Amino acid sequence: MARRGVLRSCGVLVAGVLLALACRPSAATILTTISSNPDLVLFANALQLSGAADLFNVSETQNLTVFAPSNAAFLSALAALKLSQNDLVQNAGSMYPILLYHVLVGATDAEEFSTNLTSRATRLTSGTTTLTVNVQRTGTAVRVESLGTDANVTTANIAAGDSVIHIIDNVLVPFYPTIYSSIIRQSFFTRLATAAQISGVRLVSKLTDPLTAWTMFTPINVAFTGYLSTFGLNFTDISQLAAFPAKVRATLNYHIIPSLATGPFTSANFSAAPGSGLSLRTLTGQNITITKVGTTYYAIGPSNNATITLLDSPAGFTNAATYRSAIHWVNRVLLPPPLGSLSAALAARNDVTRIVGAINNETTYSSALTDPNFSGTLLVPTDAAWNNLLASMNTTWEVFLSNKTRVKKILELHIIPSVGIPLEVDTLVNNTLLATKIGANTLSVFKPNDAVTMFVAINGGKGNATVLYKEMILDTELATVMFIDAVLIPGDISTAPIGTDGSNPGAASTASPSFVLLLWSALAAALLYVFGSS
Repeated sequence: MARRGVLRSCGVLVAGVLLALACRPSAATILTTISSNPDLVLFANALQLSGAADLFNVSETQNLTVFAPSNAAFLSALAALKLSQNDLVQNAGSMYPILLYHVLVGATDAEEFSTNLTSRATRLTSGTTTLTVNVQRTGTAVRVESLGTDANVTTANIAAGDSVIHIIDNVLVPFYPTIYSSIIRQSFFTRLATAAQISGVRLVSKLTDPLTAWTMFTPINVAFTGYLSTFGLNFTDISQLAAFPAKVRATLNYHIIPSLATGPFTSANFSAAPGSGLSLRTLTGQNITITKVGTTYYAIGPSNNATITLLDSPAGFTNAATYRSAIHWVNRVLLPPPLGSLSAALAARNDVTRIVGAINNETTYSSALTDPNFSGTLLVPTDAAWNNLLASMNTTWEVFLSNKTRVKKILELHIIPSVGIPLEVDTLVNNTLLATKIGANTLSVFKPNDAVTMFVAINGGKGNATVLYKEMILDTELATVMFIDAVLIPGDISTAPIGTDGSNPGAASTASPSFVLLLWSALAAALLYVFGSS
């Protein structure tokens, strides 16, 4: 009896153990758990395509926390970055570091996160630095803040062996999706954000576009104290700049350099520059110089200098895992050179000497160069544009200038009078007709998109010219200067090759047909009549 009782007891114990094992979920890795969830199909595909799958399939004893973006989160992130699934599939390895940015060391259930905003180390490193995300629990809700985006946990505590998975509603990114997001996500840039809004919707639109490829020097809040003083304004109230939108826009454009085809300008470019520094041409066509003294970088302008306090903050992601833009923090607002006249604006560049020579040689508009009250827009072909015209006319600069009537008419096609508000690139509208000193409706604006602005000579005029940079705004705000890549020609000016004496045989022949030409024309008409009659 005793033996049977023992056996009965052992049988009950074994049955209990078997029942417990049957009720316990089967051990699973992170990868198998993710792969079996229909809301994480895109995340599972990203792990496989990027080569990160093996890291999540080591064993069920891995002890990690994974924030897994849902399918909808992935699609939303692709749209926000203006990338397609095909883009990422073709460059799948670019997803690898981003996926590691979603993983924390140690399994943490939702209820275990702190109610205080807490920095947590991820599995992603940059050099010797481990990148972090901030996590905070409010009641049962959990929010995750990354460098470039924020996300909310929508489904918590999915067990994966010894690890835990939380589904989130956004993709966490270790970069800024746009330049503007780098500004508004940092408390150091509240004044810059206000200044950008004051400058107008066009600039904000470019800053918020993930495809924008710029290098920008971003002034921190304290930098605006000195800037406000240049207007004689209160040091603390940035909203006062709303009275000067054009100047604010010109100032911010002076902090922006178009990126190279190979990418933005970074500390690597600055370090490789010669001892004199790296000269960079801004959106306004004016230059700033980046120099290095010891371990510190400086941005040098003609009016003031700034210390670069933080380098190489990335923005705008490509399908090749590179960045379209770079942001460098500066401790002062860089002031564009004073532009009291057209002469001052033209002197800011070394590649527009031809038009200055033409204006002074012809003399009609030479006084406008130094007139502080000049009102309008001057289109300025670069020296290269004038050289191209000379080559097409097979002449020299001296011979070209000798025909002052021709020079005057060409110059007049590049002067656009205005009353009050001069032209600005961002405010030009496609197909707008413009009056110049030649007359009404002699130029047309061609602007297929915000990246391209062209002036087209019409009403018999010849040529089109692309605006190379943003405009320079004179201090009076009555005039602007735009640099263009071609010389525009009025309708009554010939660009046929001209003689060494400045005459134009082609134009003369058209104006006064020779006797021989008239004879041949009469003979041709007679022959046509004879053969036509037969």
